[in-house]
Amino acid sequence: MNKNTVGATLIDVLNLYAPDQSQLSVAEILMKDCPVVQDMVWQEANDVTQHVDAYRKSLPKSTREKFNQGITGEFGEEEQVTFGIQKRGNMPSIDSRLISIASNPAEFIRIKVAGAIQGMTQEIETDLFYGSQALNTCDYDGIAQYTKVVDGERVIDAGGSEESEHLTSAYIVAWDLAAGAYGIYPRGSKAGIQYEDKGKHLEVLPDGSRIENNVYYVSVAMGLATRDVRAFARLANIDVENIAANTFDEAKMIMLLDNMPSSLRAKAKIYVPTKLKTAIQLRINDKANVNFTVDNAFGSPVLRFIDVPVIRAEMISTHEEYVTAA
Repeated sequence: MNKNTVGATLIDVLNLYAPDQSQLSVAEILMKDCPVVQDMVWQEANDVTQHVDAYRKSLPKSTREKFNQGITGEFGEEEQVTFGIQKRGNMPSIDSRLISIASNPAEFIRIKVAGAIQGMTQEIETDLFYGSQALNTCDYDGIAQYTKVVDGERVIDAGGSEESEHLTSAYIVAWDLAAGAYGIYPRGSKAGIQYEDKGKHLEVLPDGSRIENNVYYVSVAMGLATRDVRAFARLANIDVENIAANTFDEAKMIMLLDNMPSSLRAKAKIYVPTKLKTAIQLRINDKANVNFTVDNAFGSPVLRFIDVPVIRAEMISTHEEYVTAA
């Protein structure tokens, strides 16, 4: 289990339900190149193509007890929400003759298929940030859809100009199955991951010639869900055309974190693009800075803002649209 979250990671799920090493290999590649997938906690959906859950809209009220008076029974108000699941697949083929002459055929195949998975990984990571059901770019809404309006609480304007073509954001996500954001995979699947060796197939090329290829199929089916929209926050409209030590507004980030419920803040992680991570490193060089620290978790250096991990996510765009107020 991931020690910083409540729930199972993708590898945890596969170890329970899919001992096939090929599927574990796919998951490992996804998690290596996709930090959001690596951090997400997962739950099996209650359907194949979607998952139905509920937001809590209000807390129940209690009764001040008195003799000879009754006690009200309330559960608060909840709103049912449906989260979609998207499936991405690829079917790469390799010339069978190349496999036959490879010194290590299994490793040769693994490297070739890994390239297809890495391409899929970038698309999955992009969807997790920018997917939109309304715009038909994805079968579920990404993080940016939950934080698309500046409200001064969950979404704060960093001050970039509407005319700038170099805007980006720092996204805060609290991963938690009980009260925060989490990933979903289709009911009855093995963490939504499929990998199959389809064997040899004779293909006819456009010029009429024939070639014998080994065909492989890999797919990932997943979605993004949350039990509380406050699990998502965003410092928007950060101009990174000319990065400097003051590009990252620490005061506004502190405001965003303080606006999060304490139970979610404890699970929060900050995702930033490469350019913004560089600006943060420049800020760290300022010896007067006390908000950033670097420690070692499991032998790897981890950058923290106050106590919240700051993670580079390369699929966060540095050409985002300007985020306006309601």
